[in-house]
Amino acid sequence: MKTIGIIGGMSPESTVLYYQAVNRETNRRLGGNRSADIVMHSVDFEEIVRLQKSG
Repeated sequence: MKTIGIIGGMSPESTVLYYQAVNRETNRRLGGNRSADIVMHSVDFEEIVRLQKSG
């Protein structure tokens, strides 16, 4: 199985949706108790807001 990456942190609510969707699909395709090999990086959303405001 390949490792996939997820960039989270825009909001916990959206990050959990991506995580759940990937794992549900992995389990559907592979069966049993399988889950995806995921590396997640969560960004500080405040830093994104600051950068957007500064152009």
